[in-house]
Amino acid sequence: MTVEEAIQLGFEPVSHFTVMNVHTFDLGRGKKLSFGNIGSTNEMIFIQEKALGANHIADTVCIHNFDHNGYMTKERLGELLKWFRTPKQ
Repeated sequence: MTVEEAIQLGFEPVSHFTVMNVHTFDLGRGKKLSFGNIGSTNEMIFIQEKALGANHIADTVCIHNFDHNGYMTKERLGELLKWFRTPKQ
């Protein structure tokens, strides 16, 4: 997977320097899906939640890591985003 493919799916680069060259996807309600080191052997995807009433991250959960899951594909990431976008029944 490439940075360009992540951007096509709706990810945006963060506005400041990060070691992981992070791109984020806004999930709403103070949560973001973040994708770092895209296409490398340090690749990971994590969900971050902003603290209520503050401007810092309260929680981070890694949901994909190259060491355990291999490379992310555009198809798999698209399915993950589809799951997050599906409205409650």
